[in-house]
Amino acid sequence: MCFDLTKEITEEEILDWHEEVTNNIDKSCCKIIVGTKSDLADAEGHASKKLAQIAEKLDLRYLETSSMTGKNIVEIFDIIVMEVERRQAVFRNGPEGSFLYQERNSMSLSVVGNQHYDESKSGKCC
Repeated sequence: MCFDLTKEITEEEILDWHEEVTNNIDKSCCKIIVGTKSDLADAEGHASKKLAQIAEKLDLRYLETSSMTGKNIVEIFDIIVMEVERRQAVFRNGPEGSFLYQERNSMSLSVVGNQHYDESKSGKCC
């Protein structure tokens, strides 16, 4: 989820976007909060601090980027790739303490924490 650091945004708006995204994506998808235009953001970093606090509250990663300077552009893609690879390994091997509880028509489901993941969809990130 990308938010322009040069624009004022409320916590309610951010949480609404998060809810909208969460309700409309596969549960195994990667989510990251990204503050864009960091090169143009205010010196006090009000929007940046707000996004960082909300990301922590939602247990999501937060990065600031700048298309102008290239800041953290490659890093975001690296994080997504690493997360997809990690999730694929978890889906393939099962996390420590997880168990396979259903297998039907070559589709396997495993319990990971309190969430159920479908291995046939493990290649999806976003």
